[in-house]
Amino acid sequence: MFASEDDRSVILAAPDIFEGYTATHVDDTRVLAVFDDTRQSVEALRTSTSGYVVLAETPFYLEAGGQVSDTGALTTASGMTATVDAVARLAPGGPRAHHVSVAQGQLKAGDVVT
Repeated sequence: MFASEDDRSVILAAPDIFEGYTATHVDDTRVLAVFDDTRQSVEALRTSTSGYVVLAETPFYLEAGGQVSDTGALTTASGMTATVDAVARLAPGGPRAHHVSVAQGQLKAGDVVT
């Protein structure tokens, strides 16, 4: 799933910062990691592809306790747009992975999204 054990440790150590109790969107949050649909680490997701992204903070509720995941969109200043259709946990207590479908542009680790 992770490119290396170091990558795994860094991503799983990232805090799960959930802003959804006070906000419906978060401006300027960083993409920490990108995975394809098989949950393998990739450099980027491009137009018409889907996969998972881990964000530094998120307003998206994760499916739990009978409630379904929130849905929405991610955008960048460069024009990338992606639809978020589900949210999963990478590991117990770990950060959320947002399942996205990229409609336009590319999405990679380090990008700043809204």
